Amino acid sequence: MPCLWNLRAISIGCLLLVLPACVKVEIPPDVLPPEQMASILVDIHLLEGRRSGDKVLYSENHLMEDYYKAIFEKHSITDEQYRRSHHFYTQYPDLFSKIYDQVIGDLQLLQVEITDPTAPASDDNF
Repeated sequence: MPCLWNLRAISIGCLLLVLPACVKVEIPPDVLPPEQMASILVDIHLLEGRRSGDKVLYSENHLMEDYYKAIFEKHSITDEQYRRSHHFYTQYPDLFSKIYDQVIGDLQLLQVEITDPTAPASDDNF
């Protein structure tokens, strides 16, 4: 009998792990929509890329705060909205992964525009 009890416990445990993946996540109204979050993350990654490429220009924290503030103003959000949304999406890795798929795709398109002189220029990013 103990073996059967262990099998049931393992089965219930597996079910509890799989169920959250099957549930559709409802995004609260105070959380940024995935498309907007992806767009903001593209700008943040562009900023961080510039920061790592130019240590002198971006080495002072107060300058970085100004750049982040400019990103949030561009997207008409507050720092708190971004933080709350980022925290929410980190609780749902599958959903956050889909957002990052969009971020990666957008960054790859920008890379093509930069490396291909015949590609149309985009002024949408920071």
